[in-house]
This record gives sequence, structure tokens and C-alpha cells, in this order.
Amino acid sequence: MITTTTTTTTTSTVNTGSQSTNSAPPASTTGSVSVRLFLDHNKNTIQETTDEDLTGLQIKLIDTNLQEQIIMSTCKDDVFLNVQPGKYTVTSQMAQGYACDCSKTVTVVAGVESVVALPYTKSLRK
Repeated sequence: MITTTTTTTTTSTVNTGSQSTNSAPPASTTGSVSVRLFLDHNKNTIQETTDEDLTGLQIKLIDTNLQEQIIMSTCKDDVFLNVQPGKYTVTSQMAQGYACDCSKTVTVVAGVESVVALPYTKSLRK
């Protein structure tokens, strides 16, 4: 029995002015983590069009192995870029007057954007 295999190679053409070369894009060695903080009006933990984005809160991306922290204040669509693959914890500070599940675990994979949602709700305490 004879088995045949067909291999397809995809290349891109880079025009450098006077000459062209074929090259494949480099493989990504890092990933990214996108963080969404929002006021979850109906408390279903899913961001819907009626839910408001929360901004101005500090969020941390903590490497669970090395305990390194990356810190930033939030804006509408925050993304931690060039994150080494591995397991991380994303945390957000509590906002006065709100309740939050403010800690989620995420696994970062090279070449992939991971999305973490941290829903806030209005606190019943006064």
C-alpha cells in the first residue's frame, strides 16, 4: 500500500521596493489579556448593551507562579499586551457602593487574546 501526503505552504510576499522576498509571519510567543469591568444591572454576569463600562479602577495581572504583578488603571477596553504564557489571576479594586467578584483566573496562550469579565453590582449596604 502506498500512502501519499499533500502539504500546502502559505507564504506572504514582502515588497521592499526593488526586490520581493517571500516570508512567513513570525509566530507569536506571547499572548494578551483583555479586561472588562462593567456594572451588571441584571446580575447575570454577562455584559449586555444595557450594562455600563466602569473606568478609573486599578486592575492587576498577577503571575501565579512568579507572583509578578502588572498594574494599570482601567479605561473602556483594557488589554495587557505581551504577556508570557502561563496562569494568571486578574484582580480589581473594590469600588465604594458596589459589590464585585473581583478576582478571576486566566490561562494565557501564545498568540491568543484571553478575555476576563469582572461584573460589579450595586451594593445593598449603605
